[in-house]
Amino acid sequence: MATTNETAGHGASFSYSRAVVFLLLLGLLLASVGCNCEIVRNIYYPTPITQMRLTNAPETPVAVVYDFVDERSGSVRGSPYLDLWLVPYVTFEFPQFLKEPAERGAYAPYEPSDESPLLSDQFKTVLERHLDAKSIFRFPKLDAELSPEMSPLFEVSGVIHKVTARANYSLFGLGLVPGLVPLGGLISYVDCRYMVDVALECRDIKGKVVAKRNITGRTKRAIVGSIPALTEPAYLRLRPLQEFLQPQIETFAKQIHDALADKDESYWRGLIDERNAQYTRRMASSRVAVIELRPIGVRRSLGESLARVVRNTLASSQRGVMSQDDMVSKLGAELPANCDTPALWQELGRKLGASELVVGTVEKRDAEYIIVLKLIDVGSLRPVNIITASCESASELEHTASAATQRLLSR
Repeated sequence: MATTNETAGHGASFSYSRAVVFLLLLGLLLASVGCNCEIVRNIYYPTPITQMRLTNAPETPVAVVYDFVDERSGSVRGSPYLDLWLVPYVTFEFPQFLKEPAERGAYAPYEPSDESPLLSDQFKTVLERHLDAKSIFRFPKLDAELSPEMSPLFEVSGVIHKVTARANYSLFGLGLVPGLVPLGGLISYVDCRYMVDVALECRDIKGKVVAKRNITGRTKRAIVGSIPALTEPAYLRLRPLQEFLQPQIETFAKQIHDALADKDESYWRGLIDERNAQYTRRMASSRVAVIELRPIGVRRSLGESLARVVRNTLASSQRGVMSQDDMVSKLGAELPANCDTPALWQELGRKLGASELVVGTVEKRDAEYIIVLKLIDVGSLRPVNIITASCESASELEHTASAATQRLLSR
C-alpha cells in the first residue's frame, strides 16, 4: 500500500512539473508575441514653423553639425524575449538606440540607412532640421558647389551620454506597473520612461562658444505591448521622447539666436575674413582631387553624382578639395576609363597639383549597390585607406557614399 501511495505521489509530482514547464513555455510564448519591440525608424519630429532670423547678419550664416559623438558605455541591453518577462524592472535599449550597427536578425533586422540611422545620426538630423527651419543657419547641401561662401561660419556639436529606456514589465495583466490597473486576460505590456543625457554646443569659426545646452531628464510614459490601440502605429512608442526633445532643442536654438542677434557688422566681417583665410590655407596645404567613381553595371551619371557627394563630404570635414570646374579646366571633360593604376595616379596628381586622390567604383551586383573608395597618397603612389560600403536601394546611395567617405578619413 505504501508503495502504491509513493508511486501515486511521484505521478502527481511529475504531472505538476510538466504543468509548471508548460506554463513557463506558454508565458514565454505570450510574452514574445505580446511585447511589440519592433524597430521604430527614427525619432524625427515635425520641423518648427516659427522662425528666428538673424536680421543683423549679412546673410543666413552657413553652419555644419560637426563631431556629434556617442559616448555611451556600459548600458544594459535587455531582451524583450527573456529579460523583461522574468524581471519586472530593467534598463533597456530599443534597437534604434544601438550605438553600433546591428547585425541582421529577428531582434534588430536593419543596418544604418536613411530610414534606420544610428542614434548619433538621428540627433544630427534633428538639429539640422530644427535650426534650418528656424532660419538661424543654413546647411550646405551635398550637391552644392565648393566655394568659400559654402564653408561654415559656425559649428554645432554634441555628445550623447545616455539615451535609453527604463522599463517596467507586466505579464498576464498582473499590474506590476505603478499607476496602471490590471488589464485582465493574457496581456503583456511594457511601461517605460526614456532617460536622456545629451550635451549640445555651438561655436563660431574662431572657436568662441556661442551657446551650450545640456538636455537631461526623463520623459513621459511610453507603452509597448499587445494592446493595438496603445502600440499601433509603432512610432507612438517614441512620441514621449519626441515631445521631450522638441522644447529642449527649441531652447538651444533661442540661445543661439539671442547670442547672435545683437552682433554688429564688425563681428560678421571678422568671421567672414577668418572663413576665407581658412579656406585659402586648406586649399593650399592639402589639395584632394575626387575622381569620378567608375560605374559598373550602372549609368555614368550615378558615378558623377556620388563623386560630388564624396567631394562635399570631404569639404565639410575641413579638407581642401578641388572643385569639379577646377579639375575640368586642367584635365578636360573626359577622364580615363580606369583611374585605378599607379601610373595614372601619378599623372593626375601632377596635372591637378593634388597631394591626395580619391578614386573608386560604384557597382550594382544583383539587388545590392556596392561602393569602393580609395584614398591615394600621390607622393608614395599607394592607397592609404580603402573602404567598401553597400546598400540595398538607390535612395540610400548618397547617405552610404557620405558615410563611407567619413570612414575613409579615419585612417
